[in-house]
Amino acid sequence: MGTMYSAESLSATVLQPDGETLPFVLPEHESERLERLQELVGGHLEIVAIRGGRYMVGCETAKDVPHVINRVATAIAHDSEAIQAEDYLAGTFVIVTHEALA
Repeated sequence: MGTMYSAESLSATVLQPDGETLPFVLPEHESERLERLQELVGGHLEIVAIRGGRYMVGCETAKDVPHVINRVATAIAHDSEAIQAEDYLAGTFVIVTHEALA
């Protein structure tokens, strides 16, 4: 029998590079959830720990191609001291709970 997830633990927020934020509910099944995260961010997953026991998930190769800086995700990462002051995050990021990555 699989793990039961609450609606809150599967709730996510998509941070678009243009500053738009969208609520999103992740699939309950782990493989579907990881596949959906990869689709949302456009590739292999990069995980950035942020305050409150949450994580931001983005594409690990987003900076390797022409890209747009995600100013909202960058500000959250700076506030959480998750990246260096001169660093930035690019592309789409998704804020998720720890349970969503388990």
